[in-house]
Amino acid sequence: MLFLLLASMAVLPNSALPVAIATCHPQEDSIDELFADDEPDGCRKCDHRGVNDCKLHGKMTELEHAAVFCSQAAACKKCFGALLIPCEKCEGGPESRVMYERQGRFEHRLNQPDPCRDQFKREIVRVEGEHFVVQIDAHKLRNGKSKTDAHLFAHLMLQEAEKAALLFEGHFPDVWYTGEKPRIWFWGKVDDHLTAMHHVLGASGSGDFKLMAMDFLLRLYIGK
Repeated sequence: MLFLLLASMAVLPNSALPVAIATCHPQEDSIDELFADDEPDGCRKCDHRGVNDCKLHGKMTELEHAAVFCSQAAACKKCFGALLIPCEKCEGGPESRVMYERQGRFEHRLNQPDPCRDQFKREIVRVEGEHFVVQIDAHKLRNGKSKTDAHLFAHLMLQEAEKAALLFEGHFPDVWYTGEKPRIWFWGKVDDHLTAMHHVLGASGSGDFKLMAMDFLLRLYIGK
């Protein structure tokens, strides 16, 4: 289904991207200043990386690395989504820049308007890839015979959507939607599904809703 939906998208010119501004973490200019001189070498404690892996993400670490952004990872009070933390035994190393850049990117995305979050006044799981954005507002979702929490399900859904996008690009390398990233929304409560339909999208109706071309959206109610 995703492949067919991809084929319906319009090809648009790239829009200007807003400048990322990080308030709590180094901005791009200050990152360059940090590494203006010789790059630090790290130490034996961090294998000369300058950073260590954040241990709070467990089995989700691989999926987090594959995502451009994840609201759950960004909420981590230890790494702020970077999945890396500074080595306590040295002044940094080759991977310190990667850590700061990822923290800045995550903070920038958190500060961007989110129509769903703004409407419901709560954080909704949001995972972003190179081609898609998946948002889920539900506790558990059925994945085959088992149930999966929304965070993991969002990453798995994004993984499948990105595979479809790469398949599409393999067949049509010069034809890809280059405007707003297509969005996939899942709602666990029918009332929230209707609120998003009426107040966020300004549309009537209660079924699955698809906006094509400039602002592609697939949204589903997955409650009982």
